[in-house]
Amino acid sequence: MFEAIHGSAPDIAGRGWANPIGAVLSTAMCLAHLGDGAAARAVEAAAVHLLAQLPSTAGPARGFPTQQLGREIAGLVKNGATVPAVPGHSIMDDLADLSSGR
Repeated sequence: MFEAIHGSAPDIAGRGWANPIGAVLSTAMCLAHLGDGAAARAVEAAAVHLLAQLPSTAGPARGFPTQQLGREIAGLVKNGATVPAVPGHSIMDDLADLSSGR
């Protein structure tokens, strides 16, 4: 139910070029569905914050290998870093609202 929509990219396996943001945002959707809107918004905001800093979203030009990008997002969430909320309307708000009304 909560998975990133992309292939496994076997041609770049082990190179650190894969972008984990889809999987991270799927985790945020799962958290929202489970009713933890605050955690969902924190994960989403951290991912969007880092995406805005990347020179590219894929391959070596991205500047962060896959593992480091994942660690950076996890660190922002774990340490409660203050990152701006996602501008406009976040789907995580809708998911959390729907889940809390079950």
